[in-house]
Amino acid sequence: MSQFNQKLQFDIVIAITIIALTIIFIISSRTVENVEDIDLTASELSCKFNARHENYSGYYHLNGESYFSSHNYSSCDEFKALMSGKNIIGKYLKSNNLLVELRVGNSLYSENSIGMQILQGIFFGLVFFAVLRKLIHWFRGKVV
Repeated sequence: MSQFNQKLQFDIVIAITIIALTIIFIISSRTVENVEDIDLTASELSCKFNARHENYSGYYHLNGESYFSSHNYSSCDEFKALMSGKNIIGKYLKSNNLLVELRVGNSLYSENSIGMQILQGIFFGLVFFAVLRKLIHWFRGKVV
């Protein structure tokens, strides 16, 4: 029973550490230095079919650059109908042109709030913990 408690305590410490590191990474990668505002009103719209999930990703092309959001659409026509002829303003990550905040007209279409970043960090941290757990226990067994 003692070894089970020790293993459980070790798992909790590792899970909290991985979650904290993931949250810090997500928040730091989306700081002011890495995010820039953009007006996509005059952008050209296109779509790409995602065969894995059987949906479409919308792309905005402006000045030779392509920008995209993580939102998916059931059809390309749905995306174009939603975005065409409207005032589109957003914030994107400079590293990969991912739109982290998108305002269509007067409404907020998607956002990058601190709460959402924390929830994403918790989710990805738990996924990383689930994937790395056995490797960490194997390494601990070899070293300790």
